[in-house]
Amino acid sequence: MNNQKNKRIWNLYTNLKIEIKILFFKQLQNNFFITISFFSQLCKFFHCFFRKLNRRPITLAFYHNVYRHHNIYNTFYPHYYIVSMDTIDKEDNMKEIIFDIETSSLEPFEDGARVYCIGVRCGEFNEVLMHNSERKLLKMFWGLPFFEGHFRLVGFCSFSFDLPYLLCRSFRHDIKIPDIKGKSIDLKYVLSYGNKFKKGRLIDYSKLILGKEGNKLKDCDGSGVKDLWNNGKHKKLREYCQQDVFLTHKVHERLKKMEIL
Repeated sequence: MNNQKNKRIWNLYTNLKIEIKILFFKQLQNNFFITISFFSQLCKFFHCFFRKLNRRPITLAFYHNVYRHHNIYNTFYPHYYIVSMDTIDKEDNMKEIIFDIETSSLEPFEDGARVYCIGVRCGEFNEVLMHNSERKLLKMFWGLPFFEGHFRLVGFCSFSFDLPYLLCRSFRHDIKIPDIKGKSIDLKYVLSYGNKFKKGRLIDYSKLILGKEGNKLKDCDGSGVKDLWNNGKHKKLREYCQQDVFLTHKVHERLKKMEIL
């Protein structure tokens, strides 16, 4: 009975798909501000719709250029982006790649700027990639098998720091990267409801759910990463990076349990 109901809903959705696209563009032409509200509600509808069918929406590039062009790119949650109408079954096990980077600077353009290490957690894989050569490190990361098929990059402040830094440094070394457009989530962006100016560090959110376990290594923070690298304390640097990945994983777990993601 449930399958028949789902099939009917799916057929209804398929028939309305073209009408929805037409309605969207009509709204876009008539009233830009109505479009924002309309598109936001439409995205939320699809998010709930696919959950009812035990399917997960994935981002499609069809609408991507449209609302990015009109400067409403940051209006919605990353998981509400509809860049395609395709879906994948939850049973397909979309790979969720939780990552964090440690760098020599806040800006990738500075003299001596480089990525020291990249922490990665995906399923049972939980490693910190590190190499003396930044080029080889980046090739190791982008060459991981998790970037094949369906995947999603999960980070904290990854939209404002990690991803731009990785892309810029990969650009510097002329390294080919996988197609990551619309395939990433910034947990800070989700938790701040899209307000990129909202305060809140990874450790702050971690403490809310982990208590004392949310505390990072006491004798190191982001500002001390360069000294750890220059002094050859690579083991300590690995531990620090792995701790960040662990905390990101815990925040991600809680958001999935809340069914926000």
